[in-house]
Order: sequence, then C-alpha cells, then structure tokens
Amino acid sequence: MRRFSIFLIAGFLFIYCKKNGGDGSSAVGNSSGAAAYQTSAQIGAAGGTINDPNGQWTFTVPAGALSETKTITVTTNATPVGSVPQEFATSASLLKLEPSGLTFLTPATLKVTYPQGEMSEGGVEEKSQKQYYINDDSTVTAMATTLNTTTNEITAQVPHFTITGTLKTNITRVNSGSITRPSRVRRIANNLITYFNNLGSDAARNAEFQLAANNPMLLAFLNKLVQILGSDIFTAAFPNADFDGDGTVNSADPIVAVNGANVTLVSSGSLFVSTNPGAINSTQFVWRSSATGTYSIRLNGTSCSDGTQLASGAVTQNVDNTYTPINASALIDGDNEFRVCVTTTPGPITRFLMVEIARDEVLPVSSASPAGGTYSTAQNVSMSCLDTGAAECAQIAYTTNGTDPTFDAAGNVTNGTLVTGMWMTSTTSATTLKVRSRDDAGNIGLSITYNFIVPTYSVVYDGNGSNTGSPPIDANSYVNGNNATVLANTANLSKTNFVFSGWNTQADGLGSHYPPGTVATINSANITLYANWRPLVYRFWGGITGSGDGEKLAASVVSGEIYTSSDSGLTWVARQSARPWGGMAAAATGSVLAAPAINDKIYISLDWGITWTAQEANRNWKCVSSSADGAKLLAAVSLEQLFISNDSGTTWTARESNRAWHATTSSADGSKLGAVVYMGQIYTSTDSGANWTPRSTNRNWVAITSSADGVKLAAAVGGAMGGLIYTSSDSGVTWISRASSRSWISIASSGDGTRLAAAESGGLIYTSNDSGVTWTAQDVGRQWVQITMSNDGSKLAAAVNNGMIFTSSDFGVNWIPRY
Repeated sequence: MRRFSIFLIAGFLFIYCKKNGGDGSSAVGNSSGAAAYQTSAQIGAAGGTINDPNGQWTFTVPAGALSETKTITVTTNATPVGSVPQEFATSASLLKLEPSGLTFLTPATLKVTYPQGEMSEGGVEEKSQKQYYINDDSTVTAMATTLNTTTNEITAQVPHFTITGTLKTNITRVNSGSITRPSRVRRIANNLITYFNNLGSDAARNAEFQLAANNPMLLAFLNKLVQILGSDIFTAAFPNADFDGDGTVNSADPIVAVNGANVTLVSSGSLFVSTNPGAINSTQFVWRSSATGTYSIRLNGTSCSDGTQLASGAVTQNVDNTYTPINASALIDGDNEFRVCVTTTPGPITRFLMVEIARDEVLPVSSASPAGGTYSTAQNVSMSCLDTGAAECAQIAYTTNGTDPTFDAAGNVTNGTLVTGMWMTSTTSATTLKVRSRDDAGNIGLSITYNFIVPTYSVVYDGNGSNTGSPPIDANSYVNGNNATVLANTANLSKTNFVFSGWNTQADGLGSHYPPGTVATINSANITLYANWRPLVYRFWGGITGSGDGEKLAASVVSGEIYTSSDSGLTWVARQSARPWGGMAAAATGSVLAAPAINDKIYISLDWGITWTAQEANRNWKCVSSSADGAKLLAAVSLEQLFISNDSGTTWTARESNRAWHATTSSADGSKLGAVVYMGQIYTSTDSGANWTPRSTNRNWVAITSSADGVKLAAAVGGAMGGLIYTSSDSGVTWISRASSRSWISIASSGDGTRLAAAESGGLIYTSNDSGVTWTAQDVGRQWVQITMSNDGSKLAAAVNNGMIFTSSDFGVNWIPRY
C-alpha cells in the first residue's frame, strides 16, 4: 500500500528516536519496549514550549502559530501505525503529538535527541538522517530538517500533526545480505545518491566518500550494487567525481572494478505501466555496454540463464541500445525484472543490468480531510491520494466550480488546480470540492465530490421607532466566531424627545448593549441591533471635565449629583450625592476626579467617581485644576485664597492673597499654573504655586486653559457686554487679543496648545486650529456652561445649562446629544 499526501491532516505524529535493532520494515509496535508516558501543555496565540521530562525531545510552537488555545499532548514511547519502508531504518523511539489534525499557521519546531548506536561518528549513515512523515500505508515524505552530529540532535519543522520519524538510509542491511530484492536495493541506492547530490560539488562528494569512517561501508555497499543490480550506478550518477581519490574521474575509473562489460542504464521511460485507458500503456529503456560482445534480455529470471528471453544479438562498445516496446499487457501484475546480460571475451565473462518495471492496474483513490459537511467556520482542507498498487501517487488536482479535474498524458493538470498545500473553504457560500488523483503509471482515479457549507450571518440595524434618518447598513457576511464592529449612527437616526444612546439586542433595551465602535461576536446566528433611545432629560449642568484620551467624562449638576461616563459620553452613571458643586477637574490619566462644593469641602475620587473622600475644611470653593496624574491640584476659593495639594487632595496649603478667583489651569506636570480673577488680572506660577506673578490688565476674566507643557495659555473675557479671547505663548508673560467680542463662558486646549475651543454663553462654540489666531463657529446656539477637550483635540464635550451634554469626535464639526 502506497500513499502520497500533501499536508496530510489525518493520523498522528510519531517520531522515531531510539534504535530498535531492526530495519523498521515491521515497526508496528513500541520500538523501544519502554512504557509509554504523556506530557501535556496548553499553548495559545503567544506560543510556548513542551519539554520531555527525560530530555529526549523539545516541541516549540512560535507566537502566532495558533489562533486559539489548544491542549497539546505528547506521548513518548507510543505505538505507531503502519511500518517503515524497507529501504529505511529507524534511528530511535516513538512520539505521538495530539490533537490529531492540528495545523499551525507557521510551522512548529521539534528537536529530537538520537543515540549514536552503531552509526560511525559523523559518518554517512548519521549525516544522511532526516525527519520524514511516515504515512499510514508505510510510505514516507521528507520534512524540512537540520542535523547536528556533534550534539546528536535532529530539528524538524512541523506544519501539522501526522506520523513522522527520524530515518536513515538502510545501507547496513544491504551489506549484511538482509535486503537483496533489486527494487529495494535500487531505492536505497537512490536515497544515498540524493544525499551525495545535496552535498553540492564533486569536491565535497569526494571528501565525504573518502572519510575513513565511511569508506569501508560504502565500498561494501557499491560491491553489493554490482552483485544485485549488475552495474555501478554511482559511477553513472557521478561520472565526473573522483570518489577513490586516484586522480581519475569515475567514468574512466569505476569505483568498483569489474571484469567484463559494465552494463549501464542510460535512460528510461516510465517505470510504471498499466493497461487502463488513458494510462501509460507502454514504455522503453536505453542501455549501454562498455565492451563489445553478445547480449540477451531476459524477463523475470534469477540469472542470465533463466527467465523468458525477449531479445538477443551482438552489442557494440559504448553505443546506446533501445529496448522497446514494453507493453503493459505483456507483463505480470506488480514488479517485472528485465535483466540485460552482456557476454565478452576472453573469458567468456557475463555482466548484467537490472531494470525493474511495474505493472499497476489499480486506480488511485482521492480523499479530503475534513470531509464535506456543514461547518461553523471556514475549514482548511487537506487532499490525499491512496494507491494500493505498485505505482506511487503522482499528482492530486481539485476543482471548486463543479467540473471534474483532468490530466493530460504527461500528468499535467488540464482542468483544475494542482494540490500543493491546504485549501480553505469559502466563508460566504457553499462550495463543491472535486478531487482526483493520478499515479506514476498514468492511472487516473475517480473524481470524488465533497460539499462544504459554511453558514454566513448578518448584522442588521433597526431604527426601533425612529421618525427621521435611516439605520446604518452592514453589508458584510460573517461566519461563526467572527467579530463585527458595531456601526455608529451614520445616517442620523433620530426620535422626537429622545436621544440615541447606542444599540441593543432587544427592542426594549434589556438585552446586550453595544456602543458604536465596540465588537459583537457572531455565535451561529444573525444579529439584529435595535437603536437604544433615552428620553430627553434636561438638567442644570454646572460643569464638565474629561480624561486626556476623551474616553472618560464627568459632569456635575448645579445642586445635584455628579455623573460619569467611560465611553465618551454614550452612557452615564450617577455618582456622589447632591451638592452645590463648583467647576470640577480630572486627571488626564483618567484616574483622579476632584470636585469642589460651594460652602462645603473638596471631594476627591481615585476611581473615577465610584468612591469619594471629603478633604479640607468647608469653604466657598469655586474651581479646581489637576496635573496629568492627578497628584498635584490647584483649587480656588471665591473671595479667598488659592490652595495647593501635592498628594491628590489629602493635604492642602494656602497660597496667594484673597481675590475673586474664578478659574484655574495647570500644566501636565503641575509645575506651571494659571488663575484668573473675575474683574481682575491673570496670575501665573512656574514653581507649582509657591510664588505667583500678576499678568495682563484687569478684565472680566471667566476662563483659562493651558497646553500640557504650560507654555501656551488662553483666557476668555466674559460679561454681559461681551469680551475677547487672549492667548500667550510664553507662559503668560505677554498676551495677544484674539477672536471677536462675545460673552465667553468657557475655553479648552489640546495638549500641544494648537487646538482651542471656546463656548459663549447663549451662543455658539468656536474652534481654532492655530492657537487662537483664527476661529470657526460650530453648532447651533445654546446656553453653554463649560467645554472640555481631549489631548489630541479631536474629542470635545460640552454641557448646556438646563439642557443636555453634547459630544463631538471631529473637533466640533458635528455634535451628538448624549445626556
């Protein structure tokens, strides 16, 4: 039974890594005789390594090779399936890696330690070892392998789990006379020729052949080739090399000196034939004799004097002779041995050449793993060929358009695709896979059909009672396990007297809630997301603040509760009890919140509003500002002093004189501070509030903001008669008037001070992209009370007196009512 497999998924992974004393031709059990034991580990996308507790092997999965966590189990001293072909010998014990069928996105690495055994150190048997996939019908496929003969380690790349073993060319058994069948001997010789070819140059081959440890074994093997096959096929394979090192190339000085003619095979047609229609029905071979004499060609004999004589006559020295036709119908099923015998004089001496041609009437059988069916996710499918006849499987082809794969007489795929690796099923529709194989005899098997169905699912959006706008449309098709990014309200859904607040899996809002931009996982079903509507509730908002990334917001109601949001204003939670709050401050890190209460204490939260601690004495607190980490706070008391805290509000120190303080600001590190006096001056500090310097002239200052480094400042003048905005680029030393005269109420800055946003009481919001030089009016007029901005300036949030909170994610161009 012979099997040819491209990335075979079925079966287990067996590693031969301990000498069993035989040639492996009947290795159907535990080769070492030792008790089996298992080692397991869970390995996921980050990768990992499993080590044998006895130090025989190491199995490493690189990062990204697995998309999900798998429990990988290694059974040491396991029992294999099938046997090792006679032309190979196993080098040691057995491993089985599970789960069966596991495929890696990038190959894993298996490192096996092998014993030296009877192999010569650094000899050709040791150096020619490789790791092979051993199929369940006892054929082998070479793996990508590296060898370290110093440390006795073989390292193999493992793309998937199936049977594999550390094998060497079985020279020793040929030399001992255990293997004499010509076809087996020729395959062993061909394996060794492949090893010598991989050495590269003739010089490298010469050096390898002449190593003292190798030469006696190789010479014995070459003599056996002449005895069994009748010719020195190494001389034919390497005519220009000088294996014996005598200065004359092999073609003029054969490695094995023979009396009589050297009969060699020059070329051949197919070595496999069949009588089946469309197969290779006949073949030929070309041979040559190194001396003049007489010849005979005999079929299926044991010597040059028996068997069926097919041809005879005279032969001329070094002339190509073609024997044709060799018709499949004239051969027995299986192996047929053609012996070309040449007799020369004096002597007479008879030498021969063996050519083996197999007749194979068996059609190869194709298969796919996994088989057709309905699967929740796309499948990686491997395609295999099984041939129980004499020939090996040669090609596998497949189609996905419903037609049958076809081959021409030379084995080229004329319809379909040649299998060279895994094929992935479609993720959007049912697919019909047709697989067909061809063997070395030209036999073409039946086309095998598999139907793969991978259901697809959709995400549908429902307006849920909206009266204007349209639900967004997701045109994607998803399979089980896919993640769908939830869309925003891109088509302006609205509902009278309600505000949009995300999506829900139930129309009543009691299902799973999905804010835009979050991820919904497909679990073998379509998903309908209903617009979630909240009734419009107008509150007397007093202030608003936010984290540096704009994700977290906090707002206070005049003489009411504080509300916090962790999703850029989409959902809100009531925090703290009702108090007459002043202007709040937030750490850019999204950790500390500070809220001063008028005629009360300052309240500090270290968990974004969940729990609060009252700090300092009752005062007429007006406002507070914070460093980026929330450690340094600057608070102002109306008609009293400024207070500084360097420990997130636990202790406070009074600074500066009693004034009508109205607003404060802080750099990210808390070293540069600013404060404005209503109907007074601007004061700045560059030493964390220890000393203050008056700046500007007396004006109706209502708001001040700062860049993260404290270099750029902006301040707004309010009042019934309106005012201007002033900016400074030198930490408040000099000021320039900006914008038109309006009744400004609040101002906010980006981290670099380039972007500014200012709100006018009962009017519009204005934005600037150039540190306040030019301004653009945004949104409709509302009675704004305060505005806040993220560090990058993209996200804005503003509160309306006796209204709602609005947010913008495009620097004020579009605004969404939130709460």
